[in-house]
Amino acid sequence: MDKISTKKLVQKAKKGDGQAFVHLCQKYETVLYNAAYKMLLNEVDVADCLQETELCAWEKITTLKNEHAFNSWIFKIMLNQVQNIFREKQKTTLLFLLLMIYMIWIKDYINYLIIIAFR
Repeated sequence: MDKISTKKLVQKAKKGDGQAFVHLCQKYETVLYNAAYKMLLNEVDVADCLQETELCAWEKITTLKNEHAFNSWIFKIMLNQVQNIFREKQKTTLLFLLLMIYMIWIKDYINYLIIIAFR
């Protein structure tokens, strides 16, 4: 299967051939990994990104119109997954900051109550 062109692999994958799709993913795995790592700088996030990219690509393979454009198509899916990971990290960071502010406010309020109670 190594000598089969990307176009033929895409055509087979569109017909439901899982092995052809796996071969396509393996063919572009290094390029996708390197690009994702340069943006995410974290092995765990990269692994999640590539897994979601492959899952999304498999679910939408039938929507790919130009078989020759598979590489740019899957790269775009990977970029979207990177954006999703950044969005999730922003939400987590914002939630953490709000929690820290709330904890500081509570601590200050408790200190205030203690001072008033022991006057």
